[in-house]
Amino acid sequence: MSNRRILTPFVVTDPHPSAPVGVVLPFLTYQATNRWPLDGVHGTSLALGYVPGNPDQATFRTRAVEVSFDRPYAQYGGIGLTEAMLVDVEVVSWLEEHGHDVAYLTDVDLHEGRVDLDRFSGLFFVGQHEYWTRAMRARVTAALARGTSLVFSSAGTAYWHARLQPAADGRPNRILACYKFDPDPHAPATEATTRWRARPGPNLPEQLLTGTGLIGRAAGPTDLVVSAAQHWVWAGVGVDDGTTIAGLVNGQCDGMDPAVGGPGGTRTILAASPFRLLGKGTEHVQQTTIHEWDTGTFVFSAGTEEWWRRLAGEQADKRVQAATTNLLHRLARRATGPLPAAPATPTSAKAATPPPERRSSDRAATARPRPVAVLRRVWRGVRRRITLRRP
Repeated sequence: MSNRRILTPFVVTDPHPSAPVGVVLPFLTYQATNRWPLDGVHGTSLALGYVPGNPDQATFRTRAVEVSFDRPYAQYGGIGLTEAMLVDVEVVSWLEEHGHDVAYLTDVDLHEGRVDLDRFSGLFFVGQHEYWTRAMRARVTAALARGTSLVFSSAGTAYWHARLQPAADGRPNRILACYKFDPDPHAPATEATTRWRARPGPNLPEQLLTGTGLIGRAAGPTDLVVSAAQHWVWAGVGVDDGTTIAGLVNGQCDGMDPAVGGPGGTRTILAASPFRLLGKGTEHVQQTTIHEWDTGTFVFSAGTEEWWRRLAGEQADKRVQAATTNLLHRLARRATGPLPAAPATPTSAKAATPPPERRSSDRAATARPRPVAVLRRVWRGVRRRITLRRP
């Protein structure tokens, strides 16, 4: 007996959901950061790879440029799931326990177009969604233009342009490619798998969709400083302008580049928090933003990786939960129409096909099964045995 356990996470997706809010889980980022088997030799992700002859050192320089979905997940804590997945399970549990009417899908579903996004009034992106394909971005941008609101609960969203490729045996979308700063031999410059903002490259900064863009990783936990405390996002949270939430600016942090536009609408800065950049020590300002239109559509960006981590589990913060609950309630409201001006949309042959007209859905209250009870029990058992570590 090896005393090892491998788990295969999956999401049950309804192609014709009746829930008003779609919760999107980041399977591309799960696999991009998966370093199975963590053996000091072969465990390589799109972010890090082992240095030959030094099993205790992993660097960006020795990373992979392509990774496969046909492999287990690394043995974090001996449980066979990544740390980010475990946090996401806690967030899903929190959503279910508080009765939010949601349906679930993955970023791979977005890529393949398996779910009719017009059925949702809003999309809630749980966790770290760093890796986006062109088809994903085209479909989400088109949904926003038609009135679907977006909530991004972390930072670094849509930072990397990635590509899904078939496996050697022809099965589609089993290889995730992102060459980052290396030449991409399989694409012209405009399609290169590098940063979305890169020139030459895709030249579509993530800020055009999310309202913020990645600055980098904070040197350590820093307080989030609230602004625009009278805004509805902060309603009932118990904060004023200048109120600080300890340690909420941590991990990856976003801000706004004044030289780059945004998704449009009216922008409100909900937090502006000075922090120091890891490795350089230079001072920057993290920003939490919302863009709103008269139709009721909005785009919220938390601008800090820690926001999503404070939604549930032992690190939960009631103020973050309350603000996110306000966002979820607004997400469930149908917009009155499309946006007056469409955001910048990446071209995509599949995504260019006009979607079906937005349809009304039966919102009658029905008792829906809560599928996360087993996952909650697994996670509670795991939590007693391991201490979560940030990557």
